[in-house]
Amino acid sequence: MELSFTGGDVTSDGGVMLLRQADNYLNLLSALAKVFSNGRAKHKVKHNPESIIRQRVYGIALGNEDLNDHQTLRRDPAW
Repeated sequence: MELSFTGGDVTSDGGVMLLRQADNYLNLLSALAKVFSNGRAKHKVKHNPESIIRQRVYGIALGNEDLNDHQTLRRDPAW
């Protein structure tokens, strides 16, 4: 028998999955995104308003209100 304690892909942000399920059920962030007008040139846009709002709200809810944290979080398995 061989044991390994390397941990593999581990996250401390498991709550994001519950938050996403609640968001999908309530559809609040989708409704909020529809309130904002998007005057950007479509051919230059990489992220839609809904995904930007979702990233910001999820980050704040999980204690990562500083947008600099999101660069690291994008490699997090739960996100």
